[in-house]
Amino acid sequence: MPLLELQTNAKLDDPKAFIEEFSELAAELLKTPLEYICVNYKYSEHLAFAGTFEPALLLSVVSYFPQNEMGSLG
Repeated sequence: MPLLELQTNAKLDDPKAFIEEFSELAAELLKTPLEYICVNYKYSEHLAFAGTFEPALLLSVVSYFPQNEMGSLG
């Protein structure tokens, strides 16, 4: 089960809509059923990159299901 954690200093108008769209994109890119995708969005106004507060993000991707060397679950 992939977990994608997105932290950004860019406030979203509609975080739920973004998460739904981002989840679908992640499922497509990771070739994983949408039912296994978990996404968390965090707004952090104090996130800085390169010493500035220009729009920035941190993205962590973690898989909680072990995969064999062929990439299949199990």
